[in-house]
Amino acid sequence: MNFGGSIRRPAETPSRTQGPVKARTVDWDLKKLAPRNTNVLSTTTPIRKAIFLDRDGVINKKLPEGHYVRSPMEFELLPGAAKALSILKKMGFLLVIITNQRGIARGYMTLSELIKVHKFMGEELEKEGVSLDAIYYCPHDEGEKCGCRKPEAGMLLAASEDLEIDLSDSYTVGDSLSDIIAGKNAGTHTVRLADERDINAESTFPSLLDFALFLEHQAVSKPIPRPDTMIVL
Repeated sequence: MNFGGSIRRPAETPSRTQGPVKARTVDWDLKKLAPRNTNVLSTTTPIRKAIFLDRDGVINKKLPEGHYVRSPMEFELLPGAAKALSILKKMGFLLVIITNQRGIARGYMTLSELIKVHKFMGEELEKEGVSLDAIYYCPHDEGEKCGCRKPEAGMLLAASEDLEIDLSDSYTVGDSLSDIIAGKNAGTHTVRLADERDINAESTFPSLLDFALFLEHQAVSKPIPRPDTMIVL
């Protein structure tokens, strides 16, 4: 993965007067995908499927409310996360991170610090043989009506356009209600990571690894059952 690749990003201090904007992305790995002329409207049917992943609490350890991962030293992969991503990747899913990062708008961290954290995350995952396909982040605070902050679906919709993803064949995985609502708004399947069943999501799993193992098992055995119960492997 080339961490010095194409980066589409906002200014260090996001404008509070701007209207809805597209989600920002650090698309390090897009060169491995089929080339696409973004100046020409695509007439092809989306054929890629993806796992849209919240970051904190799904990929890495979540800090207490009001605290933000500002440096690589504060970033800690959750047990089983790398293995889960490897399984999902081998199943043909694109791995797309979608993360709210309002700490930038609130002045608790800078865009440069966020990019360093994401660079470190990518490097740590690559040590485990996993390569992310894209990272979309929203730097805005609540109330800015940016259009990309979850539970809005802006980040997922931007990714589906950029990467030609079939949303109906994709999953949104998160540990909060805003993740689930964003996934529903975008038209994906929804998975909540929690210790107790979430009736708002199609399925609930204790961890990302449990979800990945479940999908892997279903791919070689039987159709996925009714997604209205807590599923634990």
